[in-house]
Formats: sequence, C-alpha cells, structure tokens
Amino acid sequence: MSKLSRTESAQLMSLMDKPGWACLTKLVAMTINELNAREATGENEFQVLRALFTRQGRVGGLTEFFNGIENGESLSGEMK
Repeated sequence: MSKLSRTESAQLMSLMDKPGWACLTKLVAMTINELNAREATGENEFQVLRALFTRQGRVGGLTEFFNGIENGESLSGEMK
C-alpha cells in the first residue's frame, strides 16, 4: 500500500481529530450501504456477475482505503 510522507501523515492525523472526519466516514458508510443495496442486473448471467463483481470491487476499494488510513498502514513508518 502507498504511504504518505511524515509531514503528510501528521496532517492526515490532525484531520482525523476534527469533526469533518466523522462526517467523511459517515458518508463512506452510507455510500457502501447504497452500493450494496443496488440490484445487480443484466441481460444474462455474465452481465449480472460483472455487475456484482464491479460493485464488490467498489465497496472493497473504499473499505481498504479507509481501513488503511485508520489502521495507520497508509502513514509513514514514523507516525504509527
């Protein structure tokens, strides 16, 4: 996973202490719920599978990105 520099990590950690971070994580959770609620449609089973995998990829990407930040995986080694 990509890592931020020490300065950028400090800036991100500062942002996480502000009320806006809670709003951002709420929006992410709402987006994930919305994505999961979408019906996977298609003209055949292959299109339906593609829609399912695309949705799963979007949810997985958002989850991995924010978990990486919150778990410190995206921060420089000195900031953990």
